[in-house]
Amino acid sequence: MKKLILSCALALIGLSGFAQNGGGGRQRRTPQERADQYTAFIAKTVTLTDDQKTKVAAVNLKYANLNEQNRSQDSGNRAAMMKAVKANDEARNTELKGILTVDQFQAYATAKQQMEEKRKERRGKN
Repeated sequence: MKKLILSCALALIGLSGFAQNGGGGRQRRTPQERADQYTAFIAKTVTLTDDQKTKVAAVNLKYANLNEQNRSQDSGNRAAMMKAVKANDEARNTELKGILTVDQFQAYATAKQQMEEKRKERRGKN
């Protein structure tokens, strides 16, 4: 009986710890972390010069900050937030076209499309 009570108590403690951080999900990254990750994705996809890498990182940070503002302002309205994020993504792509060569941008766009398809597949399986 004591073992059963002890087991239940430990389970409750463990579950309450899970509830404290939002169900054990991923932690939200900062805009700088998101920008760095996206810059790394682009650098992995295409070979960037040092000048291009600096410019791409600045563009990614700019839009990561804008997206963070949109998330905080439109937190109750997901549709408005997603619309703003999509508009920012299109604006980022426009700026990236001015930094990357035509071949680099095409390779980036292809890799981005493949990444989005994989994301949709994972969501469909859940």
